[in-house]
Amino acid sequence: MYCTITDLINDITYFTICELVNDENADLESINLNNENIFVNRINEQIKNAKAEIDFYLNNKIIIDLNSIPNIINTIARDITVYYLYKRRFLSKVPRGVANNYTLRINQLKEIAAGKMIIIYDSLTAEKYLTNKSKEDRIFNY
Repeated sequence: MYCTITDLINDITYFTICELVNDENADLESINLNNENIFVNRINEQIKNAKAEIDFYLNNKIIIDLNSIPNIINTIARDITVYYLYKRRFLSKVPRGVANNYTLRINQLKEIAAGKMIIIYDSLTAEKYLTNKSKEDRIFNY
């Protein structure tokens, strides 16, 4: 997965995330996002949906090492996941800022896929590269 629950908590508050997955209207203080439960499963489902959408747009044009997710992909995944969390809970009442972030991230994915936006790893992961390869030359060796 391209982001985690902890990443989401850093973007929106713990209680906001709890509200977005609290279909049962349980006491927010009783929701624990550190253990496997229905609330965590709902979040993880939306994280998986965000990954699927990212993978759809990148369509094997870029290989992403899951052990070293580029910051931009992590950011895109977080914003798409937040959008999906709001959408699953409130359907037509996604806040304008969340919807705008989603649109921005989709446009960025299109630019990445088209080769207009290049993903660069930082110095800690300099031995790993992303590339835009054609279908004919996707396989390569270092």
